[in-house]
Amino acid sequence: MTTTTRKKTGGRRRAAATKTTRKYTKPTKPDTSLIESSPDERWKVIAVAAYHKAEKRGFDQGGEFQDWIEAEKEIDALLFG
Repeated sequence: MTTTTRKKTGGRRRAAATKTTRKYTKPTKPDTSLIESSPDERWKVIAVAAYHKAEKRGFDQGGEFQDWIEAEKEIDALLFG
């Protein structure tokens, strides 16, 4: 009969330490496939942005068109660069 001796580790196993190096990666453009495939979805996002612009100016009448144009430019810049 052969006996082997084992080292006691206190019931815990040690994980091998590995060094990982992370490189900076440039952020990619957001996936616009949903927006590109659905003009209705793009319209909804612009409508929400325009609403928030109107809310910031106190919903005063006369600025709705300008709110929409600004929102449309901002959303298109975010989605399509």
